[in-house]
Amino acid sequence: GVGCLMGALLLTRPALALTLRLARRPLARLGGPSGQLAWANLVRNPRRIAASSTALLIGVTLVATVLVAAATTRATLASEIDTRYPVDAEVLALRDPLPDGLDDVLAATPGVADVAVVPGTTVQIGGTSRPVLGIDEAARDTARGELAELTPGRLLLPPAVARNGGITDGELITLGSGAAAVELRAQLSSADLGSPLISTADLARLDPTPAAWAIWIRTAPGADAARVTEQIRAAVADADAAAVLNGAVRLREAYQSALDTAGLVALGLLAVSVAIAMVGITNTLTLSVLERGRESALLRALGLTRRRLRACLAWEALVLALTAAIGGIVLGSALGVAGSYALLEFGPRTVPELPIAQLAGVAVVATALAALASTLPAHVALRTPPARALTTE
Repeated sequence: GVGCLMGALLLTRPALALTLRLARRPLARLGGPSGQLAWANLVRNPRRIAASSTALLIGVTLVATVLVAAATTRATLASEIDTRYPVDAEVLALRDPLPDGLDDVLAATPGVADVAVVPGTTVQIGGTSRPVLGIDEAARDTARGELAELTPGRLLLPPAVARNGGITDGELITLGSGAAAVELRAQLSSADLGSPLISTADLARLDPTPAAWAIWIRTAPGADAARVTEQIRAAVADADAAAVLNGAVRLREAYQSALDTAGLVALGLLAVSVAIAMVGITNTLTLSVLERGRESALLRALGLTRRRLRACLAWEALVLALTAAIGGIVLGSALGVAGSYALLEFGPRTVPELPIAQLAGVAVVATALAALASTLPAHVALRTPPARALTTE
């Protein structure tokens, strides 16, 4: 990453020269005479201009790196959580089916977006009695992650159940419930659910009248995970149900909180870097104004208005800021994604994510403040009367 940044800094001057060459026509079209003067002033001293824009380039690169890394981390962790914990919250019965009406109580809980009653029955797996659930479309719609396709004849086993039972992938397993028994082929799942899953067709073969053994819950976006979890536990306790609460709603909130903190750090970096860069741009434009004092006076004597002179300096600042912002965003995005691949160690499961709105906001803030930074040099240029400036050696 450091090598890439140093290489980018070395390429700042030729990149700026190319940008100025490409910006000539757009500047003339958008800014008119002021834009043409701005372009002529920018190409006079490319070394100073490159040094000035480098400060902003570094700052925007740091901010873009943090923003892209945070967005990529958030998307990757969300994908991993959805894969491992496809249900936000699961109320799973331990000994007896869940009581009637509990799903209505949970559906009315603030912060709960959707609930699904999951039918099931108790079976013998490897000499151990445990509940098995039949997954229908309502349950699949409630799940946040993608569940493996449950075709008849398949038994989807959570990792803990397969490990404790010594069951391997593809092994034929006989499930017994009362007098009924079915032979299913085991399929190991990456989803950490509380019980094995089968199709509703296989469940009907085991138990023609299955009861509610689980309730799957999907929380609303932005819901307070701690409060929702507490209310679900209270509802289960009030219903006097012997059940356990599983799910990843608290884990997802913890990751979100940590990533929000990283976002605040990025905003702090943006504020500091932009402040430093604005000082550099102001100094550069002020020096340029002082060097061109007689020229500016002559232009004003020939009819260049105060408004057009201000516009000329504003266009110079905007070109500097926009060039640095675009370069910093491109470089920071590449570093953010590359850093996420290196640090997260998820390999091909890493989900690159570009926060387009935030990156665009960085560019807008940088260019707007650059325009603001041109006000002091404009004041310096307009303070001296043209006649006095023309007589100064």
